Amino acid sequence: MRNTFALILLVTSTSSFAQTAVRRYCEELPIDSTIRVVVPQYRSKTTTQKYSLRRAGRNVYDVFMNLEFRPARTFDGPAEERVQLNDRYKRAMNSCFRQFESTLKDEHDRQLRLHIYDREVHHLQDAPPLVRIDVKGVNHRSNSGAYARNIDCETMIHEAFHLLGLIDEYEEQWMGYNHNFFSLGFRPFVAVDSARVRPAFDCRAIGPSDSVMHNQWVLGRGQGLYSAHVNMIIYPHCQEKNEKYLSCARFAYRTSFQNNNGAIALRDCSKQVPEYCRNEDWLRVGRDN
Repeated sequence: MRNTFALILLVTSTSSFAQTAVRRYCEELPIDSTIRVVVPQYRSKTTTQKYSLRRAGRNVYDVFMNLEFRPARTFDGPAEERVQLNDRYKRAMNSCFRQFESTLKDEHDRQLRLHIYDREVHHLQDAPPLVRIDVKGVNHRSNSGAYARNIDCETMIHEAFHLLGLIDEYEEQWMGYNHNFFSLGFRPFVAVDSARVRPAFDCRAIGPSDSVMHNQWVLGRGQGLYSAHVNMIIYPHCQEKNEKYLSCARFAYRTSFQNNNGAIALRDCSKQVPEYCRNEDWLRVGRDN
Protein backbone atom coordinates (compact mmCIF):
# COMPACT_ATOMS: atom_id res chain seq x y z
CA MET A 1 0.00 0.00 0.00
CA ARG A 2 1.33 3.44 -0.95
CA ASN A 3 2.60 5.52 1.96
CA THR A 4 1.80 9.21 1.91
CA PHE A 5 3.48 11.95 3.90
CA ALA A 6 1.25 14.96 4.43
CA LEU A 7 2.66 18.40 3.82
CA ILE A 8 3.73 20.17 6.99
CA LEU A 9 3.86 23.93 6.78
CA LEU A 10 6.84 24.95 8.85
CA VAL A 11 5.38 27.81 10.84
CA THR A 12 8.11 27.77 13.45
CA SER A 13 11.58 26.28 13.54
CA THR A 14 11.62 25.94 17.31
CA SER A 15 9.07 23.20 17.83
CA SER A 16 10.19 19.58 17.85
CA PHE A 17 7.36 18.85 15.42
CA ALA A 18 8.79 21.25 12.83
CA GLN A 19 12.32 19.98 13.40
CA THR A 20 11.13 16.43 12.76
CA ALA A 21 9.54 17.61 9.49
CA VAL A 22 12.80 19.22 8.40
CA ARG A 23 14.71 16.00 9.04
CA ARG A 24 12.10 14.01 7.10
CA TYR A 25 12.43 16.21 4.01
CA CYS A 26 16.22 15.83 4.17
CA GLU A 27 15.87 12.05 4.00
CA GLU A 28 15.44 9.96 0.87
CA LEU A 29 11.77 9.45 0.07
CA PRO A 30 10.90 5.72 0.31
CA ILE A 31 10.00 4.05 -2.98
CA ASP A 32 6.23 4.23 -3.69
CA SER A 33 5.82 7.09 -1.19
CA THR A 34 4.35 10.49 -2.04
CA ILE A 35 4.64 14.00 -0.61
CA ARG A 36 2.65 17.13 -1.42
CA VAL A 37 4.88 20.18 -1.68
CA VAL A 38 3.92 23.79 -1.01
CA VAL A 39 6.87 26.10 -0.44
CA PRO A 40 5.83 29.78 -0.64
CA GLN A 41 8.00 32.19 -2.58
CA TYR A 42 9.02 34.11 0.53
CA ARG A 43 11.06 31.18 1.86
CA SER A 44 13.64 31.17 -0.93
CA LYS A 45 13.02 34.74 -2.14
CA THR A 46 13.04 33.38 -5.71
CA THR A 47 10.31 31.04 -6.90
CA THR A 48 7.49 29.03 -5.43
CA GLN A 49 7.17 25.21 -5.28
CA LYS A 50 3.76 23.63 -5.83
CA TYR A 51 3.57 19.97 -6.83
CA SER A 52 3.29 16.40 -5.61
CA LEU A 53 6.28 14.06 -5.70
CA ARG A 54 6.29 10.27 -5.83
CA ARG A 55 9.41 8.14 -5.83
CA ALA A 56 8.78 5.46 -8.44
CA GLY A 57 12.16 3.69 -8.23
CA ARG A 58 15.70 4.02 -6.96
CA ASN A 59 16.52 6.80 -9.42
CA VAL A 60 13.08 7.71 -10.78
CA TYR A 61 10.74 10.39 -9.40
CA ASP A 62 7.29 11.32 -10.71
CA VAL A 63 6.40 15.00 -10.37
CA PHE A 64 2.74 16.01 -10.65
CA MET A 65 1.59 19.57 -11.36
CA ASN A 66 -2.05 20.60 -11.10
CA LEU A 67 -2.34 23.28 -13.79
CA GLU A 68 -5.34 25.19 -15.09
CA PHE A 69 -4.98 27.23 -18.27
CA ARG A 70 -7.24 30.17 -18.97
CA PRO A 71 -7.33 32.82 -21.72
CA ALA A 72 -6.11 36.28 -20.72
CA ARG A 73 -7.62 39.50 -22.05
CA THR A 74 -4.76 39.70 -24.53
CA PHE A 75 -5.40 36.17 -25.87
CA ASP A 76 -5.51 36.54 -29.66
CA GLY A 77 -6.61 33.07 -30.75
CA PRO A 78 -9.92 32.14 -32.39
CA ALA A 79 -13.08 32.18 -30.28
CA GLU A 80 -13.57 28.42 -30.43
CA GLU A 81 -10.07 27.93 -29.04
CA ARG A 82 -11.01 29.68 -25.80
CA VAL A 83 -13.55 26.99 -24.94
CA GLN A 84 -11.11 24.10 -25.31
CA LEU A 85 -8.01 25.98 -24.21
CA ASN A 86 -7.50 24.30 -20.81
CA ASP A 87 -7.68 20.74 -22.15
CA ARG A 88 -5.62 21.57 -25.24
CA TYR A 89 -2.71 23.06 -23.29
CA LYS A 90 -2.74 20.24 -20.75
CA ARG A 91 -2.50 17.67 -23.55
CA ALA A 92 0.23 19.67 -25.28
CA MET A 93 2.24 19.98 -22.09
CA ASN A 94 2.00 16.28 -21.28
CA SER A 95 3.13 15.51 -24.81
CA CYS A 96 6.14 17.81 -24.33
CA PHE A 97 7.01 16.09 -21.07
CA ARG A 98 7.02 12.68 -22.77
CA GLN A 99 9.03 13.95 -25.74
CA PHE A 100 11.93 15.11 -23.55
CA GLU A 101 11.56 12.68 -20.64
CA SER A 102 14.86 10.90 -21.28
CA THR A 103 16.76 14.22 -21.07
CA LEU A 104 15.49 15.18 -17.63
CA LYS A 105 18.24 13.40 -15.70
CA ASP A 106 21.17 14.62 -13.62
CA GLU A 107 24.79 13.43 -13.61
CA HIS A 108 23.87 10.80 -10.98
CA ASP A 109 21.28 9.31 -13.39
CA ARG A 110 18.35 10.48 -11.25
CA GLN A 111 15.36 11.05 -13.52
CA LEU A 112 12.36 13.35 -13.08
CA ARG A 113 9.20 12.35 -14.95
CA LEU A 114 6.84 15.32 -15.22
CA HIS A 115 3.05 14.93 -15.37
CA ILE A 116 -0.01 17.14 -15.58
CA TYR A 117 -2.11 15.84 -12.72
CA ASP A 118 -5.32 14.00 -13.62
CA ARG A 119 -7.25 12.68 -10.64
CA GLU A 120 -8.93 10.02 -12.81
CA VAL A 121 -5.54 8.63 -13.81
CA HIS A 122 -3.09 9.27 -11.00
CA HIS A 123 -5.21 8.53 -7.89
CA LEU A 124 -3.02 10.47 -5.48
CA GLN A 125 -4.34 10.61 -1.94
CA ASP A 126 -3.56 14.33 -1.78
CA ALA A 127 -3.72 16.25 -5.07
CA PRO A 128 -0.98 18.77 -5.87
CA PRO A 129 -1.88 22.44 -5.30
CA LEU A 130 -3.75 24.17 -8.12
CA VAL A 131 -1.74 26.63 -10.21
CA ARG A 132 -3.50 28.86 -12.75
CA ILE A 133 -1.67 29.95 -15.89
CA ASP A 134 -2.88 32.69 -18.24
CA VAL A 135 -2.51 32.24 -21.99
CA LYS A 136 -1.76 35.52 -23.75
CA GLY A 137 -1.03 36.70 -27.27
CA VAL A 138 1.72 35.44 -29.53
CA ASN A 139 3.99 38.41 -28.77
CA HIS A 140 4.00 37.84 -25.01
CA ARG A 141 7.29 36.80 -23.38
CA SER A 142 6.31 33.62 -21.54
CA ASN A 143 6.83 33.26 -17.80
CA SER A 144 5.75 30.68 -15.24
CA GLY A 145 2.34 32.31 -14.74
CA ALA A 146 1.54 33.44 -18.28
CA TYR A 147 2.30 31.73 -21.58
CA ALA A 148 2.40 33.09 -25.11
CA ARG A 149 -0.30 31.41 -27.20
CA ASN A 150 2.35 29.89 -29.48
CA ILE A 151 4.67 28.70 -26.67
CA ASP A 152 6.97 25.86 -27.75
CA CYS A 153 7.63 22.57 -25.94
CA GLU A 154 11.04 23.51 -24.63
CA THR A 155 9.79 26.75 -23.10
CA MET A 156 6.83 24.94 -21.51
CA ILE A 157 9.27 22.64 -19.74
CA HIS A 158 11.52 25.52 -18.67
CA GLU A 159 8.54 27.39 -17.19
CA ALA A 160 7.25 24.22 -15.49
CA PHE A 161 10.55 23.91 -13.63
CA HIS A 162 10.02 27.40 -12.22
CA LEU A 163 6.93 25.99 -10.48
CA LEU A 164 9.18 23.29 -9.04
CA GLY A 165 11.49 25.87 -7.47
CA LEU A 166 14.23 26.41 -10.07
CA ILE A 167 15.51 29.84 -11.12
CA ASP A 168 16.74 31.22 -14.44
CA GLU A 169 20.42 30.66 -15.21
CA TYR A 170 20.93 32.64 -18.42
CA GLU A 171 22.47 36.07 -18.81
CA GLU A 172 19.68 38.63 -19.12
CA GLN A 173 19.88 40.31 -22.53
CA TRP A 174 16.41 41.74 -23.05
CA MET A 175 15.52 43.77 -19.96
CA GLY A 176 17.25 46.64 -18.23
CA TYR A 177 16.53 49.67 -16.06
CA ASN A 178 15.56 52.99 -17.57
CA HIS A 179 18.48 55.34 -17.04
CA ASN A 180 16.78 57.81 -14.78
CA PHE A 181 18.67 58.56 -11.58
CA PHE A 182 15.50 59.58 -9.78
CA SER A 183 13.81 56.22 -10.48
CA LEU A 184 15.80 54.57 -7.63
CA GLY A 185 15.49 51.33 -9.54
CA PHE A 186 11.73 51.08 -9.18
CA ARG A 187 10.83 52.13 -12.71
CA PRO A 188 9.55 49.36 -15.01
CA PHE A 189 12.10 47.44 -17.04
CA VAL A 190 12.76 48.57 -20.58
CA ALA A 191 14.19 46.74 -23.57
CA VAL A 192 17.97 46.65 -23.77
CA ASP A 193 18.15 48.39 -27.12
CA SER A 194 20.91 50.93 -26.61
CA ALA A 195 24.27 51.32 -24.90
CA ARG A 196 22.59 53.52 -22.29
CA VAL A 197 20.58 50.62 -20.83
CA ARG A 198 22.52 47.90 -19.04
CA PRO A 199 20.98 44.42 -18.58
CA ALA A 200 19.06 43.67 -15.42
CA PHE A 201 19.72 40.72 -13.08
CA ASP A 202 23.49 40.81 -13.62
CA CYS A 203 24.10 39.24 -10.17
CA ARG A 204 22.55 36.00 -11.42
CA ALA A 205 24.55 32.75 -11.25
CA ILE A 206 24.93 31.40 -14.79
CA GLY A 207 24.39 27.68 -15.39
CA PRO A 208 25.92 25.31 -17.94
CA SER A 209 24.80 25.93 -21.52
CA ASP A 210 22.97 22.57 -21.66
CA SER A 211 20.92 23.20 -18.52
CA VAL A 212 17.19 23.51 -19.14
CA MET A 213 17.21 26.67 -17.01
CA HIS A 214 20.01 28.24 -19.06
CA ASN A 215 18.91 27.35 -22.58
CA GLN A 216 15.83 25.16 -22.93
CA TRP A 217 16.26 24.86 -26.70
CA VAL A 218 19.19 22.48 -26.30
CA LEU A 219 16.96 19.91 -24.56
CA GLY A 220 17.66 16.52 -26.05
CA ARG A 221 21.24 17.45 -26.91
CA GLY A 222 22.76 17.82 -23.45
CA GLN A 223 22.51 17.12 -19.75
CA GLY A 224 19.19 18.91 -19.17
CA LEU A 225 19.25 18.75 -15.37
CA TYR A 226 22.02 18.84 -12.77
CA SER A 227 22.21 17.41 -9.29
CA ALA A 228 21.44 20.70 -7.52
CA HIS A 229 18.24 20.98 -9.59
CA VAL A 230 17.10 17.50 -8.64
CA ASN A 231 17.94 18.02 -4.96
CA MET A 232 15.78 21.15 -4.86
CA ILE A 233 12.81 19.14 -6.12
CA ILE A 234 13.19 15.86 -4.22
CA TYR A 235 14.29 17.53 -0.95
CA PRO A 236 12.00 20.60 -1.12
CA HIS A 237 12.13 21.71 2.53
CA CYS A 238 15.75 20.78 3.20
CA GLN A 239 18.11 23.71 3.71
CA GLU A 240 21.03 21.34 4.31
CA LYS A 241 20.70 19.60 0.92
CA ASN A 242 20.02 22.84 -0.98
CA GLU A 243 22.24 25.32 0.84
CA LYS A 244 24.59 25.96 -2.09
CA TYR A 245 21.79 26.26 -4.65
CA LEU A 246 19.75 28.64 -2.50
CA SER A 247 22.75 30.81 -1.69
CA CYS A 248 23.27 31.39 -5.44
CA ALA A 249 19.58 31.49 -6.38
CA ARG A 250 18.82 34.38 -4.03
CA PHE A 251 20.61 36.74 -6.44
CA ALA A 252 18.90 35.51 -9.62
CA TYR A 253 16.56 38.49 -9.88
CA ARG A 254 18.73 41.21 -8.42
CA THR A 255 20.56 43.93 -10.32
CA SER A 256 23.87 45.47 -9.32
CA PHE A 257 24.32 49.07 -8.25
CA GLN A 258 26.12 49.79 -11.52
CA ASN A 259 23.57 48.20 -13.86
CA ASN A 260 20.75 49.81 -11.91
CA ASN A 261 22.12 53.20 -12.97
CA GLY A 262 23.74 53.79 -9.59
CA ALA A 263 20.35 53.84 -7.91
CA ILE A 264 20.39 53.93 -4.12
CA ALA A 265 20.79 50.42 -2.71
CA LEU A 266 21.40 49.38 0.87
CA ARG A 267 23.51 46.42 -0.23
CA ASP A 268 25.06 45.95 -3.66
CA CYS A 269 24.38 42.39 -4.81
CA SER A 270 27.57 42.31 -6.90
CA LYS A 271 29.55 42.34 -3.64
CA GLN A 272 27.42 39.66 -1.98
CA VAL A 273 27.44 36.83 -4.51
CA PRO A 274 29.54 33.90 -3.19
CA GLU A 275 32.58 33.13 -5.31
CA TYR A 276 31.41 29.58 -6.09
CA CYS A 277 28.27 30.99 -7.77
CA ARG A 278 30.51 32.48 -10.48
CA ASN A 279 31.51 29.01 -11.69
CA GLU A 280 29.13 26.69 -13.57
CA ASP A 281 30.02 23.91 -11.14
CA TRP A 282 27.66 25.45 -8.56
CA LEU A 283 24.97 23.11 -9.96
CA ARG A 284 27.03 19.95 -9.48
CA VAL A 285 26.78 18.48 -5.98
CA GLY A 286 27.33 15.02 -4.56
CA ARG A 287 24.38 12.67 -4.51
CA ASP A 288 24.51 12.55 -0.68
CA ASN A 289 24.91 16.32 -0.20
